[in-house]
Amino acid sequence: MAANPKPVRNAACPCGSGRKYKKCCGLSAQGPMPAEFNAVAALANAADPAAFEAAAAGLVRRFPESAIAWKLLSVSRWRQGRDALPDLQRAAELGPGDPEVHGNLGNALRRAGRLDDAVRAHRRAIAINPHHADAYNNLGRALQDLGRLTDALYSYRHAVSVRPDFALAQANLAGCLTELGRHEEALASYRRLVTLRPDEPEARNRLGNLLFDLGRYEEAAACYQQILERHPDDVAALSNLAAVLRELSQLDAAEACYRHAMELAPDLAELLFNLAVVLRLQNRADESLDICHRAMVLQPDFGAARVLLGKLLADRGLFTEAELCFEQAIDLDPDSADAWCAIPALRRMTDADADWLHGATRIAAQPLSARKSVHLRYAMGKYCDDIGDYSAAFSHYRIANQQRRSLRPRYDRAARTQAVDRVIGFHRQYWSQAGFHALRTHERAIFVVGMPRAGTTLVEQILGRHPTAFGAGEQPFWGNVLAALLSGAEAAVKDPAGIAGLAGEYREILRRLSVDAEKVIDKMPGNFMVLGLIHAALPDARIIHVERDPRDTCLSIHFQNFEGQHPYAHDLDDLTHYYREYLRVMAYWRDVLPSGLLLEIRYEDIVRDQEAAARRMVEFAGLRWDSCCLDYRRNAGPVLTASNWQVRQPVTAAAVGRWRHYEDFLGPLRDLAGR
Repeated sequence: MAANPKPVRNAACPCGSGRKYKKCCGLSAQGPMPAEFNAVAALANAADPAAFEAAAAGLVRRFPESAIAWKLLSVSRWRQGRDALPDLQRAAELGPGDPEVHGNLGNALRRAGRLDDAVRAHRRAIAINPHHADAYNNLGRALQDLGRLTDALYSYRHAVSVRPDFALAQANLAGCLTELGRHEEALASYRRLVTLRPDEPEARNRLGNLLFDLGRYEEAAACYQQILERHPDDVAALSNLAAVLRELSQLDAAEACYRHAMELAPDLAELLFNLAVVLRLQNRADESLDICHRAMVLQPDFGAARVLLGKLLADRGLFTEAELCFEQAIDLDPDSADAWCAIPALRRMTDADADWLHGATRIAAQPLSARKSVHLRYAMGKYCDDIGDYSAAFSHYRIANQQRRSLRPRYDRAARTQAVDRVIGFHRQYWSQAGFHALRTHERAIFVVGMPRAGTTLVEQILGRHPTAFGAGEQPFWGNVLAALLSGAEAAVKDPAGIAGLAGEYREILRRLSVDAEKVIDKMPGNFMVLGLIHAALPDARIIHVERDPRDTCLSIHFQNFEGQHPYAHDLDDLTHYYREYLRVMAYWRDVLPSGLLLEIRYEDIVRDQEAAARRMVEFAGLRWDSCCLDYRRNAGPVLTASNWQVRQPVTAAAVGRWRHYEDFLGPLRDLAGR
């Protein structure tokens, strides 16, 4: 082996110990030359890690006082995932002036859970070399693990100031800013990370995930799509994009993304779980249940899948079995906010459930994402409402709505008013023309519309129990048509041919849902916006409009943790505005729709005399009376709305006048009292 010239005896040792050569590697008459160390170090990149370790161990045996020998041995063991802490401690003793040794020692101490010792080691490395970017970054990680976020932030900032292109430190800085709630700064940091690693999917995924958590869905989707343009098979980007699409209620597109990702990673339980969630939202309960079971087989300790199973059981009215699933999920993960949140939706809570409140309060006190915190606050509000602590309930609901509002696009009052104006204008210009009604046919569809939480699910269940009717739940078809219209895609709703095409598409949806039912009930509440278009497309379709005291309706909306987008729900002034626009468009439909096609019924009338109300609705639907409609709770099909527990309880007057418990908090809702 060729030897390099021996260092000057009084110079620093080339092993990096910081000691004089004659007191370190030069102690032995046969002391190693730097080339011998280099030969062993070169093995670090060899294919055989055992050979690297054997060579390093040989150096340690020959030169036990050499810091560099112990350093090489520690590296060889670290790279094999083995405990290198004793080797690093010895190297630090022998080489007190080597910042790399102290940095590596700090990392080993952090891995061992000795965080305070890790901080000291990294500070020692920085004291030796104040420009050591890696040491600043690693110090930040140890401080962050200790919960000292402000100190960690300071350290990360030093790392990126010393080395502006240090991508790992930039990522850690962004994560720390996110944890501190300094979201705009975190976004700026993630954007710098993307410029440093433009071809690295992980950087854009992180940026997209923060945008998603902040409710900036379109921007998040753009991040994921940019990844997929360069890396079309990136599973994380596909899954993340699907989550955005699900949040935007674009369920078909979300399903397609999840299925593509599953083709690439068929054994990833999380993908199966997310697909099952989308299938449930599409009212495809059996498929969702099957996929959920597959996820649980792949990962038996997957708590989130067990929570979903519980929700699927609750949809079927199997509330005892559902609660058992949630309890099992809590056993798997005692801090599962999703599992804790799901329990109050199953039944009325009582003082005997105080342990539940203690558990939820414990989790709420932990650092949580805003999304998980939102779910907990809604659930805690439900608990307090059930036990009659209305002031505490409203406090929880207020916090939940403030947090939810921060995660979603704000309600645009002007845009809503313009949307109603545009719909009315389209009816006057296009949908009221006689040509649309030339071809009349027997229609199977019964539309149940109104504000959310007004009683539309109850009406669907009453009619859906009729032997010749089928409850189809909330079908998004006409809402999608409305969204297209408002976004500028007007062609399909302007002429008889386009509207006839929409009618054909919708009838095909009903046929797939039920081949032989005489009537199919579509209870999408928001279809009240397009009743004129529905009548133009399906002239003989019947429409049932359900009303309820506006104060009860709006409070129930404000207290509900909706799956989909209801941006108006989170502020009482916004909610009042939305309700007034709903009243305005319904007043217009009353004036222009032919008599006999619109039945208006009040929730309070159903509560007061269920049979009389049921008979009115059955007769209006064109069906023979059947007493099954009075026993709708027995063997009812899956109910996916927030009413899946309430709708299976006996109809009572308990929910009538509920607003009186919250009279001190009504604010602008008081102005709706005259309705």
